[in-house]
Amino acid sequence: MCLFVALPCSTYAQISYFAIAANNTSACSERGVPPYCKSAFTGNRTAAANTAAQTVVVNPVPGNVNFSDIHSMLYPGSTSKILFHYQPWFGSSEHIDVGYNENETAVIVNQIAKMIALGGYGLIVDWYGSTNPARRFHLNTTEVIAKYLSGCFSTTCPFHMGIMEDKGAFSSQCPKGKKDQTACITKNLNRDMDYINSHYAKQPWYLTDRDNPIVLFFLHEPEWSGTDWGRVWSEVKSHTNSFPR
Repeated sequence: MCLFVALPCSTYAQISYFAIAANNTSACSERGVPPYCKSAFTGNRTAAANTAAQTVVVNPVPGNVNFSDIHSMLYPGSTSKILFHYQPWFGSSEHIDVGYNENETAVIVNQIAKMIALGGYGLIVDWYGSTNPARRFHLNTTEVIAKYLSGCFSTTCPFHMGIMEDKGAFSSQCPKGKKDQTACITKNLNRDMDYINSHYAKQPWYLTDRDNPIVLFFLHEPEWSGTDWGRVWSEVKSHTNSFPR
């Protein structure tokens, strides 16, 4: 004997299409969505005249995306450490308006939550140094990240941060070209290594390799063709080796 039971539709939770398709990223689809957004990011496209462009929509309007753990897209059983390259300048007048300000803690909290949801181990900040007043916004963003991680790393945000020194940290002080900028670049890099060591590298959340703090570099040595880069790296290494462990 078969028994059929009719249940009212209200027994099951109804999920609207809007709820499924709505923006679930940390980007701004409109003012107040997410709550910290001051305005919408309307996306940007390649210029119409660029008919050979392979990527026409460079950055789409924020929408609904899959936040499945990235490890599920790798080989079975992957334990790879997923790192995100982080740009700290959104909200600065130097860059396009995306609707939010990365100097605000609420923005950082949401962004890191999304990275953790994706299986992230940490982020690497594209860092513009500690001494250039024109790049103070970038440094402030890094300070907000550091403060947030210091407050929750051992509990709700087991996430790491590392630094990638950008050539913009010293290019205005040590202009590119044929002039020998060995001493200038070395001085600026050593000063930045001091800052990283005193503000970030000793924290439990800082990115390390076998307990050694990691600093990456984003630069193109030939742009300073008159500089002795072998000497630069040798002196920077000697300087950082003197840091107490």
